[in-house]
Amino acid sequence: MLGLLRAFTMPLRSRLTRYPAYVFHTVLWLLNRVYKVVLRPKPAGIDKMRLDLNDPTLLPQETKRLYIYSKTDSIIRWQDVERHIEDARKAGIEVTVEKYEESPHVTHARMDGNRCVKL
Repeated sequence: MLGLLRAFTMPLRSRLTRYPAYVFHTVLWLLNRVYKVVLRPKPAGIDKMRLDLNDPTLLPQETKRLYIYSKTDSIIRWQDVERHIEDARKAGIEVTVEKYEESPHVTHARMDGNRCVKL
């Protein structure tokens, strides 16, 4: 949830706009959670995408995957990436992993361009 809040409020520089945005998005997130618990709908959005990406009918089984992520990403938790990697491996997908320790969200090439070129 914190990553989602950061993603939606990062462009907001003023505290006068950022904090109300936090409240607004938190309320929306809570309503979404209640909806999912009470009605148990089919997966949608990001949950569906996670499932679909590991569906063997989406791409040929021999299609390889590359995951590039960082432990310090403030938007996407590294634990969630590793869980998805494990699910992909269980589905029989060949996976290559590049785990950065200190690069923020999508800045891996800026932090270590030589390492990215080798990929």
